[in-house]
Amino acid sequence: MSEWLDDLVSKTKHHYEDQKSKETAFLEQQRLKKALGKVFFKDLKDGMKTNADRFNKKFGSEVFSVEDDLSADAFSIQSKPDSKLSWNATVTYAPEAHLIEINRSPGGPQTYRIDITPDGSGVVALYGNSTDRANGLGAELLVQNIMAMMLST
Repeated sequence: MSEWLDDLVSKTKHHYEDQKSKETAFLEQQRLKKALGKVFFKDLKDGMKTNADRFNKKFGSEVFSVEDDLSADAFSIQSKPDSKLSWNATVTYAPEAHLIEINRSPGGPQTYRIDITPDGSGVVALYGNSTDRANGLGAELLVQNIMAMMLST
């Protein structure tokens, strides 16, 4: 008669051990996203400033300006390729939600989710509902995308 009870105890232990293991893995992934996401955003901000300066020097005039004194989790970009065209964007990082939002005016917002790389060694930015972490954007590629977006009409 205790065989069924032993079986029930075993199944219950297995279920809750699996659940606890999944919760532990999830919490570790959230911790990594938060820690590495801050580094990613800093790399993004630094990359924007560096590449804006490099672009301006090669172009021969100031097309891009980057203001990073908004906060630790935000910076703004202005592009003015000629006297008639001008775009502004604010790039904001929400560490708790693991999101980067680029809000361009004129235009609108683009949202990227920060996710762990498939090998677990870093983070990538995924656009919209993408789940393809292998093809996610590193900070340098996201800088390239933002700069191209800031020059497009």
